[in-house]
Amino acid sequence: MKRRSMWIVLLTLAVLAAGTGLAGAKDVIRVWTYPVYHGYDVELAGLVEQFEAENPDIDIEYEILSWLEGPQKFEVALNAGNPPDVFWGNPQPKYVQTGLVIDLYDFLSDEELAAYDKNLLDGFVIEGQLTGIPLYAGIWALGGNKALLEEAGIDWETIQVEGWTWDEFYSAVKKLTKTLPDGKKQWGFLMPGYNSELLEFLMLNNHAPQVIKADGTFGWEEERVLEAMQFIRKLMDEGLMPKEASGMASATSWEMFCNWDTAIQGRGIPYYDVMQKDRAADIAAGKIEGRPIEYVCLPIPHNEGAPQGTIVRVAGYSVFRQLRYQGDAHTANAVKVARYLTSDAAAGAAIELACLPSSLKG
Repeated sequence: MKRRSMWIVLLTLAVLAAGTGLAGAKDVIRVWTYPVYHGYDVELAGLVEQFEAENPDIDIEYEILSWLEGPQKFEVALNAGNPPDVFWGNPQPKYVQTGLVIDLYDFLSDEELAAYDKNLLDGFVIEGQLTGIPLYAGIWALGGNKALLEEAGIDWETIQVEGWTWDEFYSAVKKLTKTLPDGKKQWGFLMPGYNSELLEFLMLNNHAPQVIKADGTFGWEEERVLEAMQFIRKLMDEGLMPKEASGMASATSWEMFCNWDTAIQGRGIPYYDVMQKDRAADIAAGKIEGRPIEYVCLPIPHNEGAPQGTIVRVAGYSVFRQLRYQGDAHTANAVKVARYLTSDAAAGAAIELACLPSSLKG
């Protein structure tokens, strides 16, 4: 009887040890990310394989979410207190408010922080906390169909160098808007309105670069906000931009641009040039149908007298704790994973997207 009791005790201890990692069980780090670029799934699989080979005590369970449904899935998990350990995204003040995002200043040494561009790191600093590690910084602009721009007599090369005012942009969009011989409408401009990006673009170029200024006061003064909204309204009311754009998803906007339904679209990023070249190759190979497009990046227009600017945003990986905290050792491993996924080894994403990588050294 004593021998049987001893075996029960030993078995119980073994089970408990396995559950706490005392018996050599691997620490599992959950990663949720997105299809950062076409082919990121292959790159990520290679990064995970290499990391696990170098860190045999850690297993990475990763999931690539869709851009459409992923944000809601993460919000549900976050609100339930069970977010993934590592999550891809942009800096979000609401994450700090939950108390679940990890302040990486507590886990990274000065030497480790020095491996990243400080300006890009600062993009993830919210309320004095480092809420993520950037992989790259992207510059946002607009994009145009070169053939349609030149057909309308628009000097896009000069615009790229000198920029353009709201009035100049309006005149160009008006030239680009027309009814085609088959009765189909070609829009001059289209930017999806499922978020406030267009308003942000215009406010940045109307003497109001920030919603909340450094001193905590409201940075979007009423008159400037009204001017930007009136400009957007003007484009819609005059039929130069579809009113449906106010609730349009970015995928729909991109599809319309690819179908030559609009001449200028936003937001535009350098990677869209790569995407159009890949699309042209697929068309030439007979893999898809369509008309190829020569893509040109265009600056965001500015109001007369206002300085011209653009939006630079960082994206990368944040680390989260759960309501049932798994301990500092687990969090340290999650930070280790986030560091690896933003290191020089992961610079392929920045190269593919024609963005500025954040990592300065391995």
